Amino acid sequence: MDWSAWVIFVFLIAAIGVGLYLVAYTRAGGFSNTHAPVFTTNVATESTPIQTITPTPEPVPTPTPTPVTTPPVQFYYLSGYVRDSSTNAPVSDARVYAVNTTNYLFVGGLAPSYAGLLAIGSTDSNGYYKTEPMAKSGPFFVSVIASGYEQKWTNNVTDKNEASQLTINAPDGIQKVDFTLKGIRSISGKVTDTNGNALYKVNILAFTYTNNQQIASAITNTDGTYKLSDLPPGTYCVKASPSSSKMPYADQYFNNVYDLNSAKAVAVNPGQDTPGINFTLPLK
Repeated sequence: MDWSAWVIFVFLIAAIGVGLYLVAYTRAGGFSNTHAPVFTTNVATESTPIQTITPTPEPVPTPTPTPVTTPPVQFYYLSGYVRDSSTNAPVSDARVYAVNTTNYLFVGGLAPSYAGLLAIGSTDSNGYYKTEPMAKSGPFFVSVIASGYEQKWTNNVTDKNEASQLTINAPDGIQKVDFTLKGIRSISGKVTDTNGNALYKVNILAFTYTNNQQIASAITNTDGTYKLSDLPPGTYCVKASPSSSKMPYADQYFNNVYDLNSAKAVAVNPGQDTPGINFTLPLK
């Protein structure tokens, strides 16, 4: 073996020996913590409280509500109830009229002419009515007519000159207008001569009993009968006046008297007819 092999062999033996020595020295306590270098840091000895950070939620946008728009009113109506002022019972078959404020005419004091008529309504068995549609909201007058009752106007007045104009301002275009009607009735009878013959075309007049104001008139039919209609409740004196028709009979008050102060009072009550107010007229 040459010298280089011996050198390598010796070097290996030496390395193994140094390694075994270091292991034995370490197990014997060498390189203890007292001899080991100490490395320090600037870490605080007291614990630092941990701050919890709650994330702020992003605001949720509030939806903008869709505005509710009321559709424009296309037509206008009147509606309501018509009742008896004494009994509060519904009045059926009453006619409610909306009439122009400047161009209207009530024919014979009853139904309006079509020149000024805007709409009509009729009550049912419950007294309820609703007029036909109107293109305008007003202003106009309202009147109600029912058989056996006095005519009424806006604000429940009997005089059309006292009636107020009405303009519909209800959001849905339907204005509520109620009426209470005072019942008016009639006086009826028959006129004959002293022989019991019916007298035709005799004028019959009704006057208020207290101040002798004429309220109504009628003319006898061919059978001698008559009827004084649309009388407000009250007390009346009734007169047969053949002289106004140039007939040869004497004028007479009920009951077969010829002087107003001697006339018998005739009572008319709401919702009633007063029959049997008869006359027997002698020749002049």
